Amino acid sequence: MTKNHHIARYFFAIGCAIANPAFAQGPAEIAQIRDELKSLQQLQLELNDRINDLEDRLTQSEPASEHRPEIIKVAQTKPRPKETPQPKASQIRLSLDGDMRVRYEANFSNHDDYNRSRGALRARLRAKYLVNDHIALGGQLSTGDPDDPNSADITLSNFVDDFQVSLDKAYIRSQLGGLNLVAGKFSNPFDRTDRIWDGDVNPQGISGSFDLLESESDSLKAHTLVFLIDEEPVGEDAAMVGGQIELVHQFQPSFRTQFSIGYYDYRLHNTNNADLGDIRTNRYLNGAFLSDFEILSLIARANWTISEQWPLEISGDYSHNFGAIRTNGTHTDDSFGIDLRAGKLSRRGDSRYSYGYAESDVDSTIAAFAQDNIDFGTNYILHSLTFDYALSSSLYFNGSLYHYRLKDMQFAPFGEGTEWRNRLRLNLMAKF
Repeated sequence: MTKNHHIARYFFAIGCAIANPAFAQGPAEIAQIRDELKSLQQLQLELNDRINDLEDRLTQSEPASEHRPEIIKVAQTKPRPKETPQPKASQIRLSLDGDMRVRYEANFSNHDDYNRSRGALRARLRAKYLVNDHIALGGQLSTGDPDDPNSADITLSNFVDDFQVSLDKAYIRSQLGGLNLVAGKFSNPFDRTDRIWDGDVNPQGISGSFDLLESESDSLKAHTLVFLIDEEPVGEDAAMVGGQIELVHQFQPSFRTQFSIGYYDYRLHNTNNADLGDIRTNRYLNGAFLSDFEILSLIARANWTISEQWPLEISGDYSHNFGAIRTNGTHTDDSFGIDLRAGKLSRRGDSRYSYGYAESDVDSTIAAFAQDNIDFGTNYILHSLTFDYALSSSLYFNGSLYHYRLKDMQFAPFGEGTEWRNRLRLNLMAKF
């Protein structure tokens, strides 16, 4: 009888005893069960000896890697590679961004003697490369006339000629604690308004910004600029040296104020390379400006977060040119403006509304670098209304209406009248 038969008979006897207790009551049956139990115990001992012998032989034979491949495979399996973490913004060496604006513009006057409509486009592409934690290189490609510093717009005309594109920013920036130095052609470092600086003007030279004070409620900064306007091989160069102090105070989480005071000293004795756009509406005779330009600029802003959707801002600015000369006792040296704004453009569906009023004397500032929203850089009275709507987080619609006229007719350009003019602009703007 085989060992398997012994085991089968043992479990058969146990099952019968459980199912029918009377089955195991006879002496013969009990004796037979005992004999079977002894045989099974002996069989168990023989099986244990056999298992121990096989394990000893297995250990002393060939390496275990060939006999237990599944165990070795588990041990040698390489862990799944982790996903590469996304770099932080401060660790990105090269970054790109840009924007594009498509515009329809209509111009008309009260006497219908100044009517014109046009389409215009502006596109800009910016790049910045971090050399290390303290040094960065940057640049910007932009549409527009390279000879016009305060506009990057291209009129859609000229029988579909290709657009002009130029490098209007190229700079090196160094950040050392609270000191920020920039050299090359770069963004304007000053807190500004359109009365003094148009948003498209990128000065060239060197600038520095200093953090003088930084706390939870206060910020005090100083900005300086050496503006190299024109270099002459023979004669005196044209340049400007300026500075500004900027103070921000947070009275409470919903109310903030900002004050700026700046001074800009121009030296423009040589204007050989100036064109008509550079001397527009300032008094200019025999190749030179009649006035000097030593400009004091004051700006004040207040922001109220009355509600998350409708923050309010009121801002006012005043400038005075200490170098302006008088003609027939007429002041030609001041400009001021006030702007009211309500709303924001943070997400889709947001809207913003604003109104502005401004006056500018003929030599209150350098017209070449002032606003280009209207035909005159200086010597104007202006009302403006704007509406902005966020179609998405990166696409916006803007409508602007400018109602303006010359302020002092004795300084009017040839052929200009006293009528009020209107300029309507409809803009679709995208950024990435």
